[in-house]
Amino acid sequence: MNLTDEQTQIIELSKKLKANEILSIQACAGSGKTFTLREIVLNNPKKKYLYLAFNKAIVKEVISKFPPNVEIKTLHSLALSYTKKKLGVFQVIKSLSVFDIAKIFKGENQLLILLLEEFNRFLRSNEEIASQHSNIKILYQAVLDKKLPMFHNFYLKFYALAKDKHLESHYDCLLLDEAQDTNAVMLSIFLHNRCAKILAGDTFQNIYGFNQSINAFNVLNPTYNTTLSTSFRCTQNILDYANFFLKTFSTKDFISMRSNAIQGNIIHNRAFISRTNAGMIEFIASLEEKESKDFSLLKEPRKIFSPIFAILHFKKAQFDLIPKEYAYFKNFNHIKELYYYIETIQDKELLSALNLLRKDLNLTKLTKRVKNLFYNKNAKNFIINAHQAKGLEWDNVVLLDDFFSLMEIKENIIIQKQSSIKEKLYLELEQELNLFYVAITRAKYQLIDKSKNYKFWLNREKIKNLSSHSTQGDFINVAKC
Repeated sequence: MNLTDEQTQIIELSKKLKANEILSIQACAGSGKTFTLREIVLNNPKKKYLYLAFNKAIVKEVISKFPPNVEIKTLHSLALSYTKKKLGVFQVIKSLSVFDIAKIFKGENQLLILLLEEFNRFLRSNEEIASQHSNIKILYQAVLDKKLPMFHNFYLKFYALAKDKHLESHYDCLLLDEAQDTNAVMLSIFLHNRCAKILAGDTFQNIYGFNQSINAFNVLNPTYNTTLSTSFRCTQNILDYANFFLKTFSTKDFISMRSNAIQGNIIHNRAFISRTNAGMIEFIASLEEKESKDFSLLKEPRKIFSPIFAILHFKKAQFDLIPKEYAYFKNFNHIKELYYYIETIQDKELLSALNLLRKDLNLTKLTKRVKNLFYNKNAKNFIINAHQAKGLEWDNVVLLDDFFSLMEIKENIIIQKQSSIKEKLYLELEQELNLFYVAITRAKYQLIDKSKNYKFWLNREKIKNLSSHSTQGDFINVAKC
């Protein structure tokens, strides 16, 4: 494969990258980011690299593609290994609940919810423990003393606070993949060493803001800034559609994406992408029995329905039937107390489940259908949500109608007078725009948009005053149906 001019420039810069210097790579969807990182390592055979991946799935995907002068790990595996050496053997849970910290502090659930939120905020931050409130220090020490269980955010923070110098003594350069989806504590681990550093990602694929993620591209001052703006996945009509929304609604600097993909004449597969799990369920409910056999659900049914049935069983006082991961529901005294908890912590899955329960759906029949669709091997039509779809691609993509209207959020920002609410709306617009962009760019050849955003695009000539940029190209394969 021939290198693009952008890829060649990046590889040449990597050869002269020194300790403490940072090379930034802004890579659009389908631009060969992993291929470029591999070429960097291949062209620097005497350097030792550590590739820090966002999750285990990425590690499995890339580990066989890279030469032996690179080690591939997740930040979590790095932190967990260090923590076990320092603290000994322990079991790890996903996260603490209100009822875990109730063993340490007595008080109303509402107050404990706020304390737990503040503790989790600290664990994801780059702040020192010494500067925290006494209650946060007590919780931190309780985990160290094994009075509270170990959990993922804690051992990551523990490793960050240690400021271990192991990395700079073992590696010449660190590669941070998916840099747009890191958080403050992860970024502090990446930065607190003298290694040369390369961060790669797509600023517009930052879609985990709800998890206190930050966009590393927004907070760093790299030695070298580079881009990969040619997509080998999407045809130009699809990139033009994405370009239009990014130019219209984003406040960030933006280079229009261009295509080096060849239009396919035959559609081999199709994905139906929803914004939410609830959107997936409603789409499945709308399918006729016969046509549903041609569909495959790519998300585990238990994960989709578990929060729904947890709330339902609590409401019916069927406490023994509540799924294990929601066993803490049993500590609530009344359904209103549970609703308050869900709405206060703003858990997206629980909120979606609550909204879905208010609709007239036959859950028994629907659950059976969903189970039958899960990884249906004979299907060529796939059902997935936008967060899970990141990193995947299909010949044809249908965006379902539960994507939020970007224009409606923009209008709410314009009329909003209260600065704190306006700021939240700006963050919401950024996240929804990014998620919509991710969904669009899963399509290789054809895109059908059933969301309100398509209607906005149809009327784009009327709203040019919203953006100083103009759109380009014909959207011949982008349609509403």
